[in-house]
Amino acid sequence: RGLSLMSRRRRLRQAISNFRADVVAIQETKLGVGVAKGLRFLSRMHDIKWVATDGTKGGLAILVNHNWPIEEWGRDVKGAFMWIKIIITKEKITIFNIYAPNNSRE
Repeated sequence: RGLSLMSRRRRLRQAISNFRADVVAIQETKLGVGVAKGLRFLSRMHDIKWVATDGTKGGLAILVNHNWPIEEWGRDVKGAFMWIKIIITKEKITIFNIYAPNNSRE
């Protein structure tokens, strides 16, 4: 499930490369603290900020092109959302990545 499978990480890496994506936001990574460091596998052209899973659910990541410096980043205490502030042509831009499951119990 999630990005714990190498085949899924390979497909995602290929898509990032094919689309020449500058910013990629991923939800439901399903990666714990130890495994999430493997996100570097997805792209050597991006800085990566991530939030590990809470048990068997969640997990967030944002990949940003190295040419766009990440000025700051953060997350909420429960890991339900994370944000980054990047600078693009002297403009500060904030990007949110939100874990919003369709299960009303979460």
